Amino acid sequence: MWNNEADAFKHTFMQADLTRRFGAAAAKYFGDRHERQGNQSMGQAKGEENMDRWNNQAGREIAQEIKEEYLKNMSKTNLFQKHDINWDDLIAKKLWNG
Repeated sequence: MWNNEADAFKHTFMQADLTRRFGAAAAKYFGDRHERQGNQSMGQAKGEENMDRWNNQAGREIAQEIKEEYLKNMSKTNLFQKHDINWDDLIAKKLWNG
């Protein structure tokens, strides 16, 4: 099922995760590619595409917010150390709380 809250969550979460892993430009590229494929193979309506692109942008913004908050609260000496952070939980919490 799509075009509901679960679909919005899926798009937003995936873009936030891709942004965290590969950067905003790569995440946007893959998100836009996914939408083009949906248009070509499934005849996706323009309104659906616009909604998905909006959710994708929101995901990239959430990733940036998390990055800024995380780095702001971390001392400079800890930046390059391994940290046990559950990024999925951080992203989902940000999505849930807005």
